[in-house]
Amino acid sequence: MAVALTRGRTLALALVLAGGCSGPPTPATPSAAPGPAERPAAALEPAPAAAEVGEAVVTGPAAGAEVEAEASVAAPPVAVVPVSPAPPADPLAGFVDDTPRCPPERDACFGIHLHVVVDEGAPVRDLAWVSDQLARAEERFGAAIDVGFEVVAVDALPAEQRDIVTRLDRDKLGRPHFSRGVVHVFVVGSLADVDGPGEIRGVHWRDRAATERRWVIVSSIAGSLTLTHELGHFFSLPHSRYPVSLMNKGESPIPWSERAFHPREAQRMKRARAQMVASGALKLRPRPAADAG
Repeated sequence: MAVALTRGRTLALALVLAGGCSGPPTPATPSAAPGPAERPAAALEPAPAAAEVGEAVVTGPAAGAEVEAEASVAAPPVAVVPVSPAPPADPLAGFVDDTPRCPPERDACFGIHLHVVVDEGAPVRDLAWVSDQLARAEERFGAAIDVGFEVVAVDALPAEQRDIVTRLDRDKLGRPHFSRGVVHVFVVGSLADVDGPGEIRGVHWRDRAATERRWVIVSSIAGSLTLTHELGHFFSLPHSRYPVSLMNKGESPIPWSERAFHPREAQRMKRARAQMVASGALKLRPRPAADAG
């Protein structure tokens, strides 16, 4: 079949007839590998040296991948050592060792077992306050009957006992802790007046179920001589009208800071001291040995 074609169309038709007319052209078969002169510059670079011990050979165009691989291989595993949390600080630390001790020259020394309400991790009254209460008691009792006091034990009371409102509260406060031989002193947040409205600073309380069980309760609003006043009750003293006496709750021309025990009160306390020691209600603390010289 003869077909008249222009030169361009003749060439195109010849190409189609040569490759066939069913589908796209078949890819050309790869030619032989180019010679050294025809190879790209990258193919002429020397092969990487053999890997040393501990190194990683990484090929490919990404330079950052080589650094990342080396880091992953070289980094040793990190051992995680569990750390135990520090124990909570004792809120009553120092209430025994750092409070005043009985002076060695005192004829008698008695122990105080201290019970302090701890609320939100802190005592209702701190070490300095307790130390001041004890120092004032030692001064007055030492001058009157040659007696001193020192804390021999301390324990924490729960926040639920912060506010002492009723007579039953007073009973329940001391009853589980009572023991003979020492004076039990309880430091609370507030102490209600069970005989009227308002609060009081302290009280010498007898368990209504057994009156031989007794203790002292001191509120956080207590003045500097409150513990001394309540210990006066513990040593048998009632309230008095002596102007000089710290057992006098009425008006007096003598300021509280200068109050002490009246000589007649001192005599009564000496008798009470002897009775309590004889009965075992109080036990004498060991005193330093006298100098041999």
